[in-house]
Amino acid sequence: LAMAGQFGLTMFEGTFAVYAQQEMGYGPSALAVTFMVCGSVMAVFQVVLAWWLAGRISELGQLAAGFALMGVGITLLLFARSLPAVLGSVATLALGMALISPNLSALISRRGGERTGAALGLQSAANSLGQAGGPIVGSLLFVRHTSAPYALAGILMFCIGIATAWANAVSASSRGQAR
Repeated sequence: LAMAGQFGLTMFEGTFAVYAQQEMGYGPSALAVTFMVCGSVMAVFQVVLAWWLAGRISELGQLAAGFALMGVGITLLLFARSLPAVLGSVATLALGMALISPNLSALISRRGGERTGAALGLQSAANSLGQAGGPIVGSLLFVRHTSAPYALAGILMFCIGIATAWANAVSASSRGQAR
């Protein structure tokens, strides 16, 4: 999940500047605002939303919502043509990532037991693989068709969100039966 989240995010980050220039005629100012919104939403909501939702919604539930939001946000970029629409799409994908990062770490640290350090190290390695793979795959797809990175990342993130929601439901059902 760590690799997938980073893969989707960096596929967007690695191709968006060229996509926005080519498809929407964006210059440096519009790109700067877009990336500022992305970073700001992630920074603020990783702290505020993760703290507020802790104990209210399980980590898996938040992960499912995060991946689904990322999928929706990235997919909406395919249809966004005005700066406000692009910013809304980017804020949605950033909100999704803000739910993913802290909840993955919390889940790993809670379930890691004696091997928590090793598990967090594997998470870091998976993050790095996603950060390396996203721009590479995104660039290769972009050369084929400018929309391809967003279509792939959007579908992939949304499907992971659905699969994680299913895993959360199964986990909740198992906990309910154990009582």
